[in-house]
Amino acid sequence: MNLAELNALELPSSHATPLLSPAPTAGDVMGRLAAEVSMPLTQALDRLVELVSCGRIDKAGLQALRRDIGSARRAGLRGQQIARFIGGQVQQSVERVPLTAVLDEVLDELAARSPGSAPARRLALTEVEVLGDTSMIHLVLQAAADWSLGCARSAIDWKLDVKPWPVQGRLTCRFNHLPEDLAPDVPTGSAPAATDTLDAADSMDSLDWLMLQYSAHLAGVTVMRELDATTCLLTLAFPHTVNDTLEGVSAVDIGSGTSAIALAPGSQVLVLATRRDARQLVRDALQGQELFIDYVPSVMGAHEYCNEGCPQVLIYESAFDGESLRALQARLVQQSPPVALIEITPAGRGCEVGQVATRVGPDGLKQSLSSVLVMELARRG
Repeated sequence: MNLAELNALELPSSHATPLLSPAPTAGDVMGRLAAEVSMPLTQALDRLVELVSCGRIDKAGLQALRRDIGSARRAGLRGQQIARFIGGQVQQSVERVPLTAVLDEVLDELAARSPGSAPARRLALTEVEVLGDTSMIHLVLQAAADWSLGCARSAIDWKLDVKPWPVQGRLTCRFNHLPEDLAPDVPTGSAPAATDTLDAADSMDSLDWLMLQYSAHLAGVTVMRELDATTCLLTLAFPHTVNDTLEGVSAVDIGSGTSAIALAPGSQVLVLATRRDARQLVRDALQGQELFIDYVPSVMGAHEYCNEGCPQVLIYESAFDGESLRALQARLVQQSPPVALIEITPAGRGCEVGQVATRVGPDGLKQSLSSVLVMELARRG
């Protein structure tokens, strides 16, 4: 799934024009980085030239100089973070993340870091839990908060709720990007001119926006941005929501048929394992689910099994890593929908999301396999 797909938008309303942002390229990042570094450094250089010529600088000028240098430094750090994403230098683990608590923490940090800036109003924050990497989710929310603060010309209204079907946590952020008295004339009941909207969008495509796009892509979070003449609405959707409080139903209850992402009763799970204890661990973790669980002792056996029909899930031991397994993985991810791939590591209880499969330690398999399976199905879907 690419960034353009992650930013797919609903049809525009009569008063707003949603913006479909194309996947940013390395060239986009370099161009924006150059602009956001060179502009404040140029201003800082002008102030230093003035200081040399007149031999003095007042308090306001000193503060402005510090602000310019700080802006250039921050842009450089943002560029480094995005470069790590582009280079694939990010490893993630999977756990239940209290999204509401993380959002509160991010907004508190922002208020302490930027006193006197546009206030963040928490209008309604429902308790939401999602599957993902805590650090990455924090980074997504931080990028959203930083970007909105840089664009807002009013108080910023935050709301967090749960969309009932499919079950998704939904975070919205609304603010004025332009004072109403400066808004272009737009006939009542019509959308603003495309050029006006695109101009506003271009001014918002900062490094913070690129950071939000990249981090959301890696975290599996959908980003939507809507602009009208004066107002911006940012929406983040979290498909891997696992709210046990939603009408008493857990999104990781695989066999219930009530979760947003689930295996239908009678679905096939293929376990590639030679060790009896590994097979038993999977059997215990999926106990009580209405699933067909089959076992094969070799990669060749898995290939032959798939010749007669692919399973919905392949769970395999790390020991099988090799060209034959990679050929099987490539074959299964090309299915429609792709087969969910889960790797059992030799030891440990951690969980890590990889590009091909999610890796789970055997010690935590019984507690986490259902949750990991939900996340893999959502990621593949």
